[in-house]
Amino acid sequence: MGTGKEPVTGSVLQWAIEESGYALTDVAARLQVEETVLRAWMAEADQPSTGQLTRLARYLKRPRLLF
Repeated sequence: MGTGKEPVTGSVLQWAIEESGYALTDVAARLQVEETVLRAWMAEADQPSTGQLTRLARYLKRPRLLF
């Protein structure tokens, strides 16, 4: 998987996590990132790598393009 950054819409990411029923700490642990990193993605202050976005989409059972 690539290492480039993928833009995400923070509000969509937050919605998808809330809808999944997973705690933010669980999602962060699954992606092997700090919770602060996940919060930065939701605030659109940072962006996930291509691989991180792919793993996130799989874990949340959502298409990558949703984000």
